[in-house]
Amino acid sequence: MTEREVLKDISKLYEELSSLKGRLTVVEESIRKMTQPQQTYQPTSVQEQLAQQMMLRSSQPDRSPQQYSGR
Repeated sequence: MTEREVLKDISKLYEELSSLKGRLTVVEESIRKMTQPQQTYQPTSVQEQLAQQMMLRSSQPDRSPQQYSGR
């Protein structure tokens, strides 16, 4: 494989990665909307509020800066 072919493959992979990242963003947004608690429900006790917060926290992905940022 020549250097030119390798660079061409890398370029194609980068384009595919960009496309997949865009699709992942759409999927994450859909999941976020589906997992949001209903606004009409009012927890009646502190225990229920804590349980709801814990469940919400465990269902959301970690937003740490370790995520791939591009190049």
